[in-house]
Amino acid sequence: MVVVAAFLASLSLGLSEPPYLGVACSGPQVTTCGRIGVAVWLTTRALGVDAEVSGARVRLHAGGLGGRGPAYWQGFVRVDRHQLGLPVYWYGTKPVKTLTLKLRIRYPMRVAVGSVRVRLHPGWG
Repeated sequence: MVVVAAFLASLSLGLSEPPYLGVACSGPQVTTCGRIGVAVWLTTRALGVDAEVSGARVRLHAGGLGGRGPAYWQGFVRVDRHQLGLPVYWYGTKPVKTLTLKLRIRYPMRVAVGSVRVRLHPGWG
């Protein structure tokens, strides 16, 4: 049932694939910086995308490294690692934490607002 709810939320928001959340600190497996990367892929061009994760607002920007223009959006935010329940070092590659990502997507003719449950990955990219 959770998969169906996530799929329906993705459709109403215009997502072409699930969003990505990853710890984006400079060292491998380090979480102490609390920097989280957010990536969103859309089915059509958008004018703007705003997000919120763990109470922190994120302004996403079109494109980015390897991005596909106004259908790919990414941004970064700092969140206290204690608030996320993360250890100082996160070994492995499996996501072990699920967070709620709130999205507000401004399309030329409408605004889509909703939430998606996303797994936090130990690395960005």
